[in-house]
Formats: sequence, C-alpha cells, structure tokens
Amino acid sequence: MTSALGKNIDQKLVSIIMPTFQHGHCIDKSINSVINQTYQNWELLVIDNYSQDNTEDVLKQYDDPRVIYYKYLNNGVIAASRNFGISQSKGSWLAFLDSDDWWSSRKLEKSLHNAFLNEADIVFHDLYLVKNENQKFFVSKARGRKIKEKIFDDLLTYGNALLNSSVVVRKEILIKVGGISEDLDKISWEDYDCWLRISQITNKFLYINEALGFYWVGGGNTSTPSTVLKNTASIEVNYKNYFQNPACKPFWLGNGRGKAFLDTRMYNQAIKEFKSIDRNTIKSIDWLKVKYRMIQIYFIKMKEKFFYK
Repeated sequence: MTSALGKNIDQKLVSIIMPTFQHGHCIDKSINSVINQTYQNWELLVIDNYSQDNTEDVLKQYDDPRVIYYKYLNNGVIAASRNFGISQSKGSWLAFLDSDDWWSSRKLEKSLHNAFLNEADIVFHDLYLVKNENQKFFVSKARGRKIKEKIFDDLLTYGNALLNSSVVVRKEILIKVGGISEDLDKISWEDYDCWLRISQITNKFLYINEALGFYWVGGGNTSTPSTVLKNTASIEVNYKNYFQNPACKPFWLGNGRGKAFLDTRMYNQAIKEFKSIDRNTIKSIDWLKVKYRMIQIYFIKMKEKFFYK
C-alpha cells in the first residue's frame, strides 16, 4: 500500500480487538469496514463468546489471514474477551471495535497519521449515531472532546470523553496499566476506568474532531437508570480519594444520578442529587437544566398530590 502517512507509520501493525456475542446478523458490516480501510497493515481478532447463532458461519466466509477467529468464554465479562484478544495480538497499536459498530474507510489512516504527527499515545474521535438498520443519513453524533492538560482531573471532572469503538492506543501503554479491568463492579464502565488509569501514566491523549465511525444505538445500546446509578456509585467508591471533597463532585455525576432517580420516580433522592451540585462549578446552561428538572419534580409531586390525595 502507498499511503500519505509515509513508510515508517505504514510499518506499524494495528491489532483490532472485536468481542462478539450473537451478532451474526450484523458482524459482517463491522468486519467489512475493517477490510475496506485505506490503512491495510492490520490484524482483526474476533473474540466470540460462544455465540449460538450464525456468527461462526459468517466468519468462515472471510478468506483473509488477517481476520483471526477465536472462541473464548468470558462468563459475562466483556473485558475478559478484550484482554484475551490483547494477549493474542501482535501489533504495536491496539484499536477497539464493537461487533455492531463500524468504521469509515479512513479511520485507521487518520488515527495513525494524527498519532504519529502529535506523538500521541492514545487517539479517539466522534462516532455517528445509528438508530435503525435502514438509516441513510447521519447527523447526530456521540461526541468526544478535547481534554485539558491534566487528563485525569479532566476525565473525572467532566466525564468520559472516549468512545470505545473510536480508540486507538499504544499497546505498551495498555500493558503498563494492566489491561482492562475485569472487576464485576466495573462492568459497563470498565473502558472509562481504563482511560482514567492510562491518564495517570501519560498525558498524550489526542482528540480528532471528526466522526470516523458509526455507533449502533438502535438495539437499546444506551444506559438505563439502574445502570447509571450502579455505575456512578461504583465510580465514587473506586475514586473516593478524588470525590471525598464535596466541592469536587462533578456536574455529570450529580446530574446523571438526579436524572436516573427522576426517571425511576424517586423524587426526593433526585432533588438531593440536584441540590448537591455546586452552582459555581458549572456553566449557566447546565445550571438552567438542573433548575428545570427540579421545577419538573415540583410539578410532578403537586400533580400526584392533587390526583391521588
């Protein structure tokens, strides 16, 4: 392949880790998006949690030695599948792609190019949101953001900025932090925990302000209120040294918990969370959102009192 990236960067093998389970109906789109990359020095490790559908039959159709298929029992811990893939990988760079997401053709080229130019250890970008199988136009995005110099503090203060299927990271960096946590209490936020641990050994994070892939949300790939409450409680416990100062409680955490309590009709708990947010630490627009939800709860409680007294 002749690439604008130059000979040195073209020699870097990228190992793409793709865990999967029961995605035989859509995994071909993800795999094809890898095969169609303009950057061709890659290997794709598909880690199948013993799917009972046609996943294996789909994989057998690919006569490409770079597409490597494993069966691995992860016992419900997707991080275990990713860590197994990492242990089998040969590349000096790692990329992650969920088996119901897919990439634009220049995702790897642009990611490696920007990492090379900026001497970054980890790069990430936006993803278009996909809400139905027949969607033709893509406008809404799951957005990352440029992270401030104190990466660890920024990630805890403003929340996770890295979308898993957008990340490309130096393998040596991920190995240094011990891979992705397989702790049961971190299930569904183990990626965020990983970025936080990486930010404690390097500040070379690079955000590419461009959508270079597609994130499937049409199958309910969103957080439920119970998941939000579980995750935020776990995050507070695991990073209690940061959160022990009430002034450090970030807007995203209090607001997220407040919304989750509101959605589950736990109004007193929601009010408590919203009131815990320090007005002086957030933008005016965010403060207006908090006030709106508190007023919303007031009217809901008044309505229930009137109709059910």
